[in-house]
Amino acid sequence: MLAITIIVVIAQWIGVAITGSLALAADAGHQLTDALGITIALVASRIATRPPSPTRTFGYVRAEVLSAVVHAALICGMCVVLGYEVLHRWNSPIEVSSIGVMSFALLGLIANFAGVLVLKNTSRDNLNVRTAFLDVASDAAVSAVVLVSGAIMAITGWTRLDIVATSFVVVTILKRTWGVIVDATRILMEGVPSGFSIDLVRKTALRVPGVVDIHDLHIWSITPESVLVSAHIVIDQFEHDSGGSGRILDDLEATFESELQITHTTFQIEHPSHQLHEHPTHE
Repeated sequence: MLAITIIVVIAQWIGVAITGSLALAADAGHQLTDALGITIALVASRIATRPPSPTRTFGYVRAEVLSAVVHAALICGMCVVLGYEVLHRWNSPIEVSSIGVMSFALLGLIANFAGVLVLKNTSRDNLNVRTAFLDVASDAAVSAVVLVSGAIMAITGWTRLDIVATSFVVVTILKRTWGVIVDATRILMEGVPSGFSIDLVRKTALRVPGVVDIHDLHIWSITPESVLVSAHIVIDQFEHDSGGSGRILDDLEATFESELQITHTTFQIEHPSHQLHEHPTHE
């Protein structure tokens, strides 16, 4: 996939030099950031396989999230440059070879469609792969837009359409990239994962027989597919005194796994009076 992207990047930059098309430059620039992004993703995926250590108890799996942020930053930087060129060229439009634009855009469309097929199945559960997949899918859409704009320019002769197409491409790329930035930021800031809420987790815990309260509750993730929960669980005094805490802990873990698909839980079982002398919590 990386080799295909690099070949397309080289071909399209040759096309930019021949045609003078800013829209094709946008397509080629996005392809270039894709090549860099895929390289970063490959390195990050290798780092993420390293086992946990005494100083990295969760391992290195967040390397993939960090790489997604770097990739998104590269894309945003490219969009800033393209935005500047759009403003500059609108005031000083140049002649564009519409036939050349169509030819090189078609090459990019074919290559990107092949990339979509390659990455589709593995893009659902991995933020890093999803970023690469969305990049390639976005590139395919960009190439299609550039191809259509080239065809319309060939018919109408309106060269400013190249600038309009570039603006559309930039907005589309930024909109798609923003979702990746939001997801990555939520993970790095240890926010509540998408699809979960404090109330949902609280209600799930309180339905377990013997649980009377839950506090100091935290929900976060280290990757999009790995959700973690920690909480202090107050249990009924009779259950505590009669040795029922083990059964309640088993029930909690089983309930969270079956109902919320959360398998990494850390519960501190407490006597009802323990909360009276606990340190203040976030709740």
